[in-house]
Amino acid sequence: ERAVGALMNLSYGSDELSRSISKAGAIPPLVQLLKDQYINGKSNLGKEIAASALRGLCRVGIDGIDRESFSEAGTIPLLVQLLRDNTVRGKADAAGALWNLSIDSDDIKQSIEQADAIPSLVQLLKDGCVCGKKNAAGVLRSLSTEFANLGQSTSEADAIPGLVRLLKDGSVVGKESATAALSNLSNDSDDMRQAIYEADAVPLLVELLENGSSSGKERAAAALTNMCVVGADRINRRGSIVQAGAVPLLVELLREGSIGGKRNAASALQCLSAGSDTLRQSISKAGVIPLLVQLLKDGTTAGGKTLSKSAAGVLANLSLEPSIGEEIKSQCYGFDHSFSLCV
Repeated sequence: ERAVGALMNLSYGSDELSRSISKAGAIPPLVQLLKDQYINGKSNLGKEIAASALRGLCRVGIDGIDRESFSEAGTIPLLVQLLRDNTVRGKADAAGALWNLSIDSDDIKQSIEQADAIPSLVQLLKDGCVCGKKNAAGVLRSLSTEFANLGQSTSEADAIPGLVRLLKDGSVVGKESATAALSNLSNDSDDMRQAIYEADAVPLLVELLENGSSSGKERAAAALTNMCVVGADRINRRGSIVQAGAVPLLVELLREGSIGGKRNAASALQCLSAGSDTLRQSISKAGVIPLLVQLLKDGTTAGGKTLSKSAAGVLANLSLEPSIGEEIKSQCYGFDHSFSLCV
């Protein structure tokens, strides 16, 4: 037990130490500890320590770590079992190991999904510790980039309320992961968009636009874009987003955000401006027109073709309201019908 504890501590040291431990053949015996029910008569303790050590060994960013070797050793179903049967700390470490392993490995994502991990991850979102909730959201975030049908599985497991609660009460990383998972899940499913909307996610996403990290703001803008882009109830969802105060925050993100944040902010504004004249007036009053015109003048140097295209789309939508169209013309010396040229 002391040896396993020492390996656990060393696994969170330098990348070189983690590589050395893995190359020394530590993974199979650690996996074997996950299988053992007792160590020295202490139920679950060995599993908890082994899960933590495996989590450390497969940390993101360690070069030279073969994550597939963890899967080949039979790690995935055992870690999923720990999500159900272990201590609070053990569940958090099991989820953390699954998150680390799933990044950049489609095969491992598939193994996690096939091991029926989603219900246990959703349960961890509900009653886990702060670290456990963060890690569970991270796994769901990772899986939701791969499986088109994951929305149905997470819906059946009632994942949405847990992810939305994490937007309110989670750690910084937990909020980012929950937002990314919600954005991914809502990308191609109007049922998921509506479920997220009905879970009162909009005010929390808007709050993240204001107070979140750079990555959190970028992901929040993406989620809001998905909420209003299409769907039977998109008009109500657009109105709720504007009423929650999103527009000035999206404009600020368009001005000061990361490249990804600017792109997502422009996409969200483009979707919102496709609504009513009332929404277009709200967007115009936030002072976005000079910024959009400047983005078009700067061209792809300001953030690529996607950003320029979305900026042109916002201006085209805004111009549908005659008085705003006149304001745009006054700031553009020349433009075509799609505002793709403004010089």
